Amino acid sequence: MPKPLAVSYSSVLDWRTCEQRYDYRYVQKIRPKVRYAALELGTIIHDYLSVYYRAGLQKKLSSEDARKAHTRALRSLRDATDSIRSLAETARDLGAEDQAAALLAIPNTARDLMQAYYRVHGQDDFKEHRIMLVEASFELRVKRGVVLPGRIDLVTENNQGFWLWEHKTTGSVPRADSRFRDLQTLIYAVALEEVHGIKPIGIIWNYIRTARPHSPALLQSGALSTAKNQITTVDLCQAAIQQHGHDPRLYRPFMRQVEVRERQDMFPRYTLPISASENILMRDYLHSVEAIETARATEGYIPVRNIQAACNWCPFLKLCQAAILGGDTDVVMREHFVKDSTKKGGDR
Repeated sequence: MPKPLAVSYSSVLDWRTCEQRYDYRYVQKIRPKVRYAALELGTIIHDYLSVYYRAGLQKKLSSEDARKAHTRALRSLRDATDSIRSLAETARDLGAEDQAAALLAIPNTARDLMQAYYRVHGQDDFKEHRIMLVEASFELRVKRGVVLPGRIDLVTENNQGFWLWEHKTTGSVPRADSRFRDLQTLIYAVALEEVHGIKPIGIIWNYIRTARPHSPALLQSGALSTAKNQITTVDLCQAAIQQHGHDPRLYRPFMRQVEVRERQDMFPRYTLPISASENILMRDYLHSVEAIETARATEGYIPVRNIQAACNWCPFLKLCQAAILGGDTDVVMREHFVKDSTKKGGDR
């Protein structure tokens, strides 16, 4: 029996955006040699969260156990340093100096962010929630010969019921209406019930802003900057105060402001009850699945390029430029792209 076609929701979004982009990513299975720093930072932050919350899977943790779990999770960030350096070297060899520098900044950025995250949220999460599932993979049969693959970040239970979590690393936290349009997460709620037998009452969006925090600047007067618009953390402020031998009492109002910004701007959380119809959730997804099935079953099918402003941010821009301008796409392919042998959870 042939394997079912696995159509992830992210691949459906690529298909709707541009059929050629879908073809590069899920049929040819290629990716750029130069990796985007924002994506790599998001990946290792997810690794930290996976290690940290897995420590409390199906058991209660004391405050000391939570601290030890945090230490182990920070170690996972350090373990990623060598691979990040290798990616930076590749970027530098290909002339992408800006990406190389951004990649090299990842370990310190991730460490500072997760140190603050643990203090703001992590150390209390085990008190308020029971951890049920962590990084739970699934394949939901959506029609004959087609499955929807995915991975659920976190499922917890509190005195209200079960919650489906989405860890979101982002440069800026989106507006509230975007969460109502987050079809993928709502579909994952359907999968959670059908595959794991857990019916969630709502979704917790767990945002981590990825802007790199810095220590407060030292002013000419010798004092530390207390400007409201700077991105910093309580930990970095305390370290700077101690380093320069300042009286912590002088910075108490500023530190309270930093604490508020951490919770509201750097690591905000939003909840949304689940009240949508399963049929409505799946209809648009299945419509795209049928279009993908038809295209992949058509001999000699040529994907259509959707040329638009978003092309400037597409990882396959170089290939499309070469094809449109009459360049040698084989050369571009060899120089800038590789087979993505690690791709999981996508179409196959």
